[in-house]
Amino acid sequence: MLVGLLFGALGSMIDQDARTGLATLAASIGTVIGAMGLAGRSPRLLQRDHETPQRWLDYGPGVWSLLNGTVLGLGMFTRIGFWLWYVVPLGSLLVGEPRTAAYIYGAYGAMRGVASGALAASHRWGDTSIEDWLIGHHPQALFVGHIVLFSVGLLGVVAIGL
Repeated sequence: MLVGLLFGALGSMIDQDARTGLATLAASIGTVIGAMGLAGRSPRLLQRDHETPQRWLDYGPGVWSLLNGTVLGLGMFTRIGFWLWYVVPLGSLLVGEPRTAAYIYGAYGAMRGVASGALAASHRWGDTSIEDWLIGHHPQALFVGHIVLFSVGLLGVVAIGL
């Protein structure tokens, strides 16, 4: 939520017309990338394909969680895995309102937390672990992500144009 507050505050410093133009551009790019993904031609992700440093654990749980959460919240400084993730920081920046941006990140973080808790609680799913099942269904998850990215982008273009 702190990263959302920061992005919302930064976005509030951008002129409304500029934010609208950037939002239109981002939504258009999202629509194109989503369509490309659905066609099996998703462009390479903008990310640093890297895990957070293990040495951060030596700083203790408070500092480690702050560093890890910030880097994961910013996203592009670690491994992301899907284009849809960029809706979170771009939406937070372009909404231009710190509280709303914090809610965007908070909702994203809550869903990640719920998913992690569900994975931990149901370690086995039938004859296989849920982790193996999810990894085995990665192509389907990417496909669904491309559908959502295409839809969110298209809806964004339409809503901004109204």
